[in-house]
Amino acid sequence: MERDKTRLTEAKIRLETELDRKSEELGELKGDVKKISKERDELAGKYETLSLEKIEIQSTRKYLEKELGETKNSLARHEAEEIRKQKEFEQRIHKLDSAEKSLSDERQRIRREDEEAQANILEEQTRIWNDHEQIVLSRLREACQKPALGFMLHDNTTLPSLFTKLKPDAIIPFLSQYVVFDAKKSKSIRTYIPEQVKSTARKYKDIPEIYRTVFFVVPTNELQELKIQSFIEE
Repeated sequence: MERDKTRLTEAKIRLETELDRKSEELGELKGDVKKISKERDELAGKYETLSLEKIEIQSTRKYLEKELGETKNSLARHEAEEIRKQKEFEQRIHKLDSAEKSLSDERQRIRREDEEAQANILEEQTRIWNDHEQIVLSRLREACQKPALGFMLHDNTTLPSLFTKLKPDAIIPFLSQYVVFDAKKSKSIRTYIPEQVKSTARKYKDIPEIYRTVFFVVPTNELQELKIQSFIEE
């Protein structure tokens, strides 16, 4: 009986020891479970945070993609507008160049026409002058040849030696003097005649053989432009 009791005691001790060990292991396991649970909670929190960050990042990405798309569209519109403006500018430059060329051509045409007109006017004035001079000589010659007058007329090809340098258009001998006739024609008769009066007076003033009155013969239409038709020059 004693032996059985001893064995039971030893068995009890072993069981208690095993129970303590198991309890200790259980405590360690509980600690591990708490640790794992805590880590799991931390991971869950991190996961939730990451999920929120992911949602925020995705939202930001969508916003940025939208902004990028709008920026690209705006840039495309801006580039298209710049291209349109550049084409419009080039068209305006081309039109301006064409207008300047047309204006230059028109100015040259007007200048040529003006030069031609001036040349024609000068040619016509020269023709009228020649005709006027010849008409004056012809009329003077006709008048001098009338029987009632019978004057001798000298034109600039048959002048006496006294007039070699003076060269009037025509002279008529009268009472021991010579009456001078000059055919005058100018595009500015108002200034031309007074100038001719002065220069003619200087040429003839010291020649007593020349009659003191010199006759300038001008076309009738130009005679109307002269406010003064007789001049006295000392």
